[in-house]
Amino acid sequence: MSKKVYNIRGYRYGGEITIGKVTEEFYNYWAGSDEEEFTNYILDAWEDNEDENIPEMTENGDHYWHDIDDILHFYGSHASSTVTLIDTDTDEEKEVEHQFLWGREGGFFDEEEPDWDNLHQDINQEDYVPVVACMSEEKGGLATWVLELEEGEEFDEKKLSAGILETNFGEFVEKLYYDGKELEDDGGGSTNGKGFTVKLGWFNTKWTDSLEQYAEGSERLTEALNELKEQLEWEAENN
Repeated sequence: MSKKVYNIRGYRYGGEITIGKVTEEFYNYWAGSDEEEFTNYILDAWEDNEDENIPEMTENGDHYWHDIDDILHFYGSHASSTVTLIDTDTDEEKEVEHQFLWGREGGFFDEEEPDWDNLHQDINQEDYVPVVACMSEEKGGLATWVLELEEGEEFDEKKLSAGILETNFGEFVEKLYYDGKELEDDGGGSTNGKGFTVKLGWFNTKWTDSLEQYAEGSERLTEALNELKEQLEWEAENN
């Protein structure tokens, strides 16, 4: 039996985010420095740097910003951006909304150096690493998920749900699901650059949620799906 194919596109605002560990010497050198000077250095000035007083970015030397990504590398749209359903046969488009399925703190860090003498009782200084976080801000089509329905099956907006990545730069759609099944992300479309932001900070390696915790068949994903099902059933009964 043939399939009805839709593209679901994340539009408007989002971009590419990376977070990676840097040396403490690099952090100390640039912490509190001029924002524009630091941004220019991260973008490309490091390639021509001849100042031996500037420490290397990582233990493995200097790198392009998008390669300093051992903690996070993400590309996609803001959770508040438009999501559009596109009929691949007719190119007809309509805006749709997704349900909240889960959220993970995968990109939060302290933008000020922690008070090492007054940490939470379960945390010590060794749990923190200095990081550089970058976001290349873009506007346009930032992600495209593919949805296949049986011929004659109607699209049900209530079945569309999202896993949300929470970061210092905002909240973003990290995964999209339909009827409890993860959709394939087929990549973005055409975008325009709107800006570039870079931050220094301290990342707590204990207080973070990994994406693997929401893998197919995982306990957390199963719990989230069950909670969403109960919520929608309650709403149907009480509205």
